[in-house]
Amino acid sequence: MRPCLAEHGIMTSAAYTNFYQGVASGGEEQRFRNGGKLDLFMIADTKKLGLWEGGTLIVHAVDWQIGQNSIDDAAGMAPVNLNLLTPLPEASFGLTNLLYTHKLRGDWVGQIGRFNALDFWTKLYPDYGRGIDGFMQASLMVPMNIIPSLPKISNVAGIAKMGERALETAFVVIESQNSPTTAGLDFPNGVSLMGTTAIFTDFRDLPGNHRLVGAYATGDFTSFDTSGWEIIPEGGVVPTTNSGTWMASYMAEQRLWADPCNAKRYGKLYGHVGFSDQENSPYKVTFAVTAEQFGLLDSRPNDRMGIGYFYSALNDDFKNAYALTTTPVDDLQGGEVYYNAQVTPWFNMTVDLQAVEPAVQSQDTAVVLGVRANTRF
Repeated sequence: MRPCLAEHGIMTSAAYTNFYQGVASGGEEQRFRNGGKLDLFMIADTKKLGLWEGGTLIVHAVDWQIGQNSIDDAAGMAPVNLNLLTPLPEASFGLTNLLYTHKLRGDWVGQIGRFNALDFWTKLYPDYGRGIDGFMQASLMVPMNIIPSLPKISNVAGIAKMGERALETAFVVIESQNSPTTAGLDFPNGVSLMGTTAIFTDFRDLPGNHRLVGAYATGDFTSFDTSGWEIIPEGGVVPTTNSGTWMASYMAEQRLWADPCNAKRYGKLYGHVGFSDQENSPYKVTFAVTAEQFGLLDSRPNDRMGIGYFYSALNDDFKNAYALTTTPVDDLQGGEVYYNAQVTPWFNMTVDLQAVEPAVQSQDTAVVLGVRANTRF
């Protein structure tokens, strides 16, 4: 953060993260690719700016993906790089978060503006971030059953209650269409209604939490029930649509150990399980569990490492539909292990290994190797 700007109500932070990642064996294509992400954030306090009291503007002003990524090379339905899913899973640029928050009564705030799902995720679980510090596999961090109920980047309005540890409760209305590089605001497919609530606990004096997230989208979505599809005489099919779709997820986090002499050193478990609409979502059940250690050695309190496993069961209708149009698919599963070392106070290097069993049955298990370099300005 820049202290001179902070005195006038504006705080900024920026980082560039470079990824060299590729499929060593299996998957769709054995190839290593180089890509990066430049992020610039700004937080403005309206009172310190000489305007009104109680307002905060949060801006993800630069969300710029450069180069290439290995998501489709490995397993598209279990993205091996969470951060490079935005703004688009390819070279792209966008202002992906422009959210105004106004303090209401007590701990409640009202919010309106542009919504970035990965930025929202950091409010729920600050330790895990956006794939630039910890795990890179999307299925380990975010319940993939949010597809298609929740867009990655869109417009939002709602209320939320902020707690001492993290966001406690929220209810928001989100424009259903994904608008990563455009303003949106034309509501072509209804809205998504999302609610979340959390209970914060202390198990043996160590913090933990349990969170529920649910969403219902009012728009029309592709139905994977092939019994209603129209067969074209010239070849091919026309899928039908179904109005409304839903998802629900439970997430839990618990610290298992903490160094009483160094707050930066602790270990924790995280896991999630999710369910979604069997007719409109590719995913029937998603599950993941991870273990991470922050500050493995007392002499290196800013290093971190983790290991995790995920399983994503696909809906039967989706499997049947996919087999009808292309090739047979089945459930996905995989794991990841990483080590993130702080080289300097502003530079970190991560080595990462993933093994993912793709949905496409004809593809072998993808072994994905990666190196990540994060520079903070």
